[in-house]
Amino acid sequence: MDDDDAALADRILSCFVRSQFDKDNKEFVPEGCLRAIVTKAAIAEQLSEYRMSDEEARLLPELVDFVHDRGIKLFAIAVCELFEDEPLYTAMSLFQKFNFTDENLPIAPWKSRERHKLASFKKKLWTNAKIQRFYRGQWNFLAPVFMAATETRSNYDFERSHILPFIEKYNEGFDRGSFGQVYRYTIHPNHLQDPEHPPVAVKEILPRSEDRQKMVSGWESEAAILQKMNALQQPNIVRFITAFRRGDKGKEDHYLMFEWADGTNLRHLWKTLHWDGPTPDLVKGAVRQILGLARALCRAHYPETGPNYRPGDPNFRHGDLKPENILWFMEPGPIGTLKIADWGLAKQNNMETELRSNNTSTGAGTRRYKPPEEDTGLGNTGPGLSPQQIGKPSKKRSRLYDIWAMGCISLEFVVWLLYGPKGLAQFNAEIKTEFSESPPFFQIATDKGKTVVKVHGEVIRWMDHMAKDPACAPGSTALGSLLELIRTKLLVVKLPVRLGKSWDISITEPETSHRERHISSLSVASPVAKSSLDVSANINTNGIEVPDIVVTSHEGSDRQLPPEPPVPAATAPAAVPLSSSAPVRALANEFVKRMEEICADDEDDNYWFTYVPDRQPPPEALQNSGRAPLPIRGTQSTHERGGLAVPTQQRVDYGDTKLADDWDVGVDNEFAAKLFNTIKTSENPDNLSPQQSSTLCYQCKDLRDHLWDTTFDKSYQMSDLRARAGAKTCDLCGLVWRTCERRGVTGFATALLERVGSSLRINGTSSINLSIFRSPDLRTRIDDNIQIGFAKLPEAHSDAHFEVIKHWLSLCDQDSKHSTCRHPETKDLPTRLIDVGNKGDPRVYLRATKPGDTGTWLALSHRWGAKPHFCTTVDNLADYLRDGIAFDSLSATFRDAVTVTRAVGCRFLWIDSLCIVQGDGGDFNEQAKRMPQVYSGAYCVLAASRATSHFSGFLQPRKEKDAVVLRQGDQAPFYISENIDDFNGHVLESELNSRGWVLQEHALARRTVFFTDHQTYFECGEGVRCETMTTMKNDLSAFLGDPNFPQIIQKAAQGEKILRYQDLYKRYSRLGLSNDFDRPMAIDGLQRRILDALRTQGGFGVFDEGDRKKGLLRRSLLWYRADESEGLKRISFPSKRAISAVPSWSWMAYMGAIEYISPPFNGVAWEKLVSPWSGGVDGARTEGAEGGIAIVGEARSYDPFKGLDPTVEEQERGFLVFDEPGHSEQRTTLCVVLGTEKAVPRQEARCYLILVRLVVAAKDRQGASIYERVGAGWLPGRCI
Repeated sequence: MDDDDAALADRILSCFVRSQFDKDNKEFVPEGCLRAIVTKAAIAEQLSEYRMSDEEARLLPELVDFVHDRGIKLFAIAVCELFEDEPLYTAMSLFQKFNFTDENLPIAPWKSRERHKLASFKKKLWTNAKIQRFYRGQWNFLAPVFMAATETRSNYDFERSHILPFIEKYNEGFDRGSFGQVYRYTIHPNHLQDPEHPPVAVKEILPRSEDRQKMVSGWESEAAILQKMNALQQPNIVRFITAFRRGDKGKEDHYLMFEWADGTNLRHLWKTLHWDGPTPDLVKGAVRQILGLARALCRAHYPETGPNYRPGDPNFRHGDLKPENILWFMEPGPIGTLKIADWGLAKQNNMETELRSNNTSTGAGTRRYKPPEEDTGLGNTGPGLSPQQIGKPSKKRSRLYDIWAMGCISLEFVVWLLYGPKGLAQFNAEIKTEFSESPPFFQIATDKGKTVVKVHGEVIRWMDHMAKDPACAPGSTALGSLLELIRTKLLVVKLPVRLGKSWDISITEPETSHRERHISSLSVASPVAKSSLDVSANINTNGIEVPDIVVTSHEGSDRQLPPEPPVPAATAPAAVPLSSSAPVRALANEFVKRMEEICADDEDDNYWFTYVPDRQPPPEALQNSGRAPLPIRGTQSTHERGGLAVPTQQRVDYGDTKLADDWDVGVDNEFAAKLFNTIKTSENPDNLSPQQSSTLCYQCKDLRDHLWDTTFDKSYQMSDLRARAGAKTCDLCGLVWRTCERRGVTGFATALLERVGSSLRINGTSSINLSIFRSPDLRTRIDDNIQIGFAKLPEAHSDAHFEVIKHWLSLCDQDSKHSTCRHPETKDLPTRLIDVGNKGDPRVYLRATKPGDTGTWLALSHRWGAKPHFCTTVDNLADYLRDGIAFDSLSATFRDAVTVTRAVGCRFLWIDSLCIVQGDGGDFNEQAKRMPQVYSGAYCVLAASRATSHFSGFLQPRKEKDAVVLRQGDQAPFYISENIDDFNGHVLESELNSRGWVLQEHALARRTVFFTDHQTYFECGEGVRCETMTTMKNDLSAFLGDPNFPQIIQKAAQGEKILRYQDLYKRYSRLGLSNDFDRPMAIDGLQRRILDALRTQGGFGVFDEGDRKKGLLRRSLLWYRADESEGLKRISFPSKRAISAVPSWSWMAYMGAIEYISPPFNGVAWEKLVSPWSGGVDGARTEGAEGGIAIVGEARSYDPFKGLDPTVEEQERGFLVFDEPGHSEQRTTLCVVLGTEKAVPRQEARCYLILVRLVVAAKDRQGASIYERVGAGWLPGRCI
């Protein structure tokens, strides 16, 4: 370059500013700087250095205009990096000729074997080296300009090479949470189109390598909600600026950008703001900020109250309000401004909480500020909920969740205002419960023998103390009115009718009986599920309506219990109607109204604060202060209970005692791409990438064009969907309408569609309503989050269908993550197998193996169905071994199994009805013992979930999914379809899985292919794969999917072990068997494995760890008849069966569904009990004249009505369920107490027990009486 060239290049380079976003500190040219330097005159002068022809000189002004108006960055890059004189002129002329402008930047890097677009202009000019130099140099001129989020734009996608215009990064103010880390930056003023242009907070979403897809979906969801928060225009909600991601495809870092809070958060305010006693200005500022927060919350809860509301807009629940999520902006005033932030757990709905049948999909917030209903199920009584759900932790969270949290925060604010940081620290330290890490503001306690939920005793004590302060006089002082609001409207356990629905939705009460109305008003129930009881009392404790359950037999049975003491009419407790006048928690609009009233009374400084010399907080709570706290259930104690001795026991680590029952749905495009590449040559091309696009209306065209937007949602009027579906004018509207019909939401005025990953959800539901799949050739901004899939599933029995199965097995064989799923290369073969031969062979052969023979086989899991059955018997065994069986003569189900076995390249197949000799003279009893090894040793199990019998088959055509084909321009297609990924419904709840023997086959299989009416599924140790290409995982189902069952419980905490075996046995008890007497045998293989895994003894559904952990034996005995079973039918066992006798204390002795009583973990002192696996002692025996299978314990008499005073509402009643209602008289039964509740007064402590009845004239070898079990339950200690 000559001096003039260098001068222009130097002037451009002098504009460079260093970015502080990355450690490598790259430089960028701020937006607008080039305009001041690269003027038209400078451009003309630079280009004129080249000796032009007359024609070129004539065209120069036009070229200068092009460069100045449309190619100034192209020109600057060329000047600084590449060209001079003639090449510069030629390059700019070519840009003009091919209409290549700044809008075409950035260019792609040069790749070998591919012709670059620049090279197509003029190859001699654009060499590979110059293309690479241009590619690297362009980034200095492409720093992005951020715009504040709007309804149409809220996020940016940047390549890793993009230089971000953050010019200063501050060391202070970093904040790291569980989901992200926040940094403070200054952004170059030319790169943020924001009139306020404050310092910004950038939240980096922390990646979780094990579940990146969830992280990305969470980022998308939070960005979408934050964008909608901006639209509320609330000054007390933190302003969202934008969202962006940066990096290589599939490895991007994800960020959110907000206005920066210079004071950090409310917790920091309470710790650091100078407090020298309360002043009128300080109190006024604080109370007005609480009003601002209330208004912000009300607008989020009820956006219809705002100026920008559109019909169909969702409402929001924050779900994690706490001082750390309320940011502090230090100006203006004595307090500054407080703003609600961190909407990462927020939930949006346009369906009222009580009307939703689905559970909340977002996680729970911080325990400290969560409301009682999160633990107790208070309010879990809306339509669609069974009585059994009452009293269980609520999974449907309403907006009232936020109101309780604001009550906690507001109370802390009052404490801080009156007593300063030290007083607030004392207050927080004194709120203690069994949850020592983060105690909530409520207690689950026992009061007068009744389980109740109350505001924490220390919270009440502090509020009582502050109420005596002249500064807290209600009505005459601001703090007094605020404190009254907190205790009567915010920190209130009882919830309003409809769980805080918006006031403009009219809902008609369904007609109910008195009993139904009574149940629907209940909020907290007994910890065990409701039995078949018909008598209940409504107990009101501090605003909580508590149902009680007392002794009864099944409705309609001839129970003979002592008559219940008569209840005087004047004192009989009446059911509290839905319109009860007891205090209930306020809705957000009432919160705002009351706060506005408090702030309106601005008479003088005395209203805001009354001076009291030497104001002191309440004295510190002392253990022996004379104030007996409510005994908390679950704490440990040791004391005598009259006749019930409570031994001291070692505390057991039960771990986390919650197992998630939700399905995690994932995307695996690496697997899908490999599969599609294999089958694209053999399959019908239309199944992979159909040519015909669907017919769309204008709204659906807009959906098609914006579906990949991070904050995508689309609202439809339900009437429009119905009309277009009926007229068939829009295929997508028809699909959405039919989906709404299937989901039962057509009664709502609008349908709001939101994209969550590769799915669409309707009206805020947590379940997937519509699935999104794309062609492998389609490229979007979010490729990795949209599943590659079929437009139409392959035909069953087709090569492509079998290729899917083979790819599943191949992945499982080769991927290191699947090491536990792999089948050993050599395995002892079963006694007999079917040799399937090769594709097209006319016959298959039954082969008898010899000891030591090894190999690989598939096993079939199927329903036998109605007779006739296709079986091997003693009559045809020799023929099958010698001559084989004609393929065409096989039953359809077995013929399909042979076809699949041949297709996957396996030689042998095991089918129970053919490989075990059936009927008289057969070997079922012997072979049944080996069935666990057959299924666990199989290379893969084929589950004919859709086959109803031997002759129905499972490879016939499947139900076609409802789907539409969409295209953006000339791009490859993508598809929206009904969601058919339902492993729970299609497999776990299928008719096949309703059979008892199949549970064992499922659990013992290393991996299984399930053939259903909708699609094929594959399950192994890494979860479930769908034929649609979706992946699925579930915490509970993982137990049955464990390839080395039950390895999953070997490292589990004691609580998880108990929950898993109970869930397994509850599930099995509901399954059918052709022969009732197979009940213990059909699960014996699983039981033996569980005993080995637990390293314990046991049998018949019971586990005994001896004195090490007494709870396991006693909990496994605490089963009871489930509500759905009218009675448990005693099984008669044939003497020739492998298991010919089962004791009455085992549920295996009966047919019928069971549940388990669930005493609190570490909350029960277990009584002495001897099982068949321990030594004998004197006492009552249940079963066993030979003494071999007896449970030995102390029998006691009981009276369920003893001490019951019908005028005392708070008495604990009890819970008893007889196994066979109508066949047991209470006068003839005794009880064996298995455990007694700790830390509760003797008379009201729950005693967990089984009921026994004397077996007349039966004695054991020592001459002791023998009893049989007849029921189970619990009673207060006074009754025993």
